[in-house]
Amino acid sequence: LAQSVVAPNAESIAPLTGDLSNGQTVTHTLPVDSSGRAVFYLSWLDGEVSFTLTQPDGTVIDPAYATSHSNLVTFSSVRRNSATPSIASYSFSYVPAGVWTLRIEGVNVGANVIEYKASALIETDRSLDVEFDSTLYYPGDEVRVTATLRNANGGIGGANVIATINGVDTFALVHQGNGVYSVIFPVTSATGLAIVSVQANGSDSGVTFAREEIAMLPIASRNATLSGSYVGTPVDTDGNGRYERLDVQVGVNVARAGDYALSADLTVNGQVVAHASSYATLAAGNNNVILTFSGNDIRKAQLNGPYTLTHVNVLDVQSASLPSH
Repeated sequence: LAQSVVAPNAESIAPLTGDLSNGQTVTHTLPVDSSGRAVFYLSWLDGEVSFTLTQPDGTVIDPAYATSHSNLVTFSSVRRNSATPSIASYSFSYVPAGVWTLRIEGVNVGANVIEYKASALIETDRSLDVEFDSTLYYPGDEVRVTATLRNANGGIGGANVIATINGVDTFALVHQGNGVYSVIFPVTSATGLAIVSVQANGSDSGVTFAREEIAMLPIASRNATLSGSYVGTPVDTDGNGRYERLDVQVGVNVARAGDYALSADLTVNGQVVAHASSYATLAAGNNNVILTFSGNDIRKAQLNGPYTLTHVNVLDVQSASLPSH
């Protein structure tokens, strides 16, 4: 659910997860630390599940209540398909702060135990922001992840902040002061996009809160590197004295054969004149890939050379099309 469903300053409450068998009922409490708009949602893998809420004052919210109080809450449910799990949600125009209770029942989930995840987006000034110290990593690198907890007046200290990588490796973040928490951990995941979940639980001026932020950690391969060989050739296909294109041959050393994408910019004094990209299936060893820059694009820029090849990237298509160097 996008934050814009609730408000620009919406935050995700740390999720509740578990297993559910047929006929089983489980309850969870969820601290809602701010009054305002909110969305409570539940996702599960298969079968029929009942999902209800109880407000801090004891009012039970179910689909029938939502139908009769449509000015306050809207219930929606989407059944599982090949791409997404089943999802049920309650969207509120206003919720009171306090401890909410979620009731989940396995009405008809079959013989197998199913997994579920419940959480909420709420309109609040207590925010959690997460950032990494680089935009790209390689296996064996170290990552510094920084989480910042804030309220309307500044940083929030004293929270328990945990980062979980791909649902397996867990690291505790240490408070550095002024609501900033950080930890350094090694990159042990395979190349591609690792999922980093940062959860923060704490109390702010006596109000209990829980937050989650999901971030993607890009881990690139070293399957291909630029050899440093570049040869440019202007091409006049019809012999009229006007070049239709500029072909630049780029040398690439490949450690693992496969599909790769190359791209680069042609610039003059830092200003982009033309852009080119190419996909190629490359064998292990030394390869040459041709990047073709349009002659029309070069002329339209109305900038005389010499031209410089910049932003040369090799993307490993086998590894989520992340850069490979």
